[in-house]
Amino acid sequence: MQCMMGVTSGGLDSKDCGSDDPLLRADWTVWDGEHIVDQGSSTTVADSKIGGHHIFKFLGKFIGESGRKYILKVKFTKDGTPLNVANPHLIVTKIGDE
Repeated sequence: MQCMMGVTSGGLDSKDCGSDDPLLRADWTVWDGEHIVDQGSSTTVADSKIGGHHIFKFLGKFIGESGRKYILKVKFTKDGTPLNVANPHLIVTKIGDE
């Protein structure tokens, strides 16, 4: 599962992976009305966390303003169907008190 999601921590972790081409790939864009606030790709973010029975892959982050409403568009760019056995979820959360 770690190989499929691309959450290995380096050469030693990834040595058992068949390829360096994770199934979890996404491009994201944050909109404020008709204006793009920020955008990114899961391939440019290396953050991940493995804890207990959960694996977290961070797709990106942006700085927003308090009280504003944003629209997040996520486009998964690779067929991640084999990940369905893990019942994946997309979680959007606020970090910090900014």
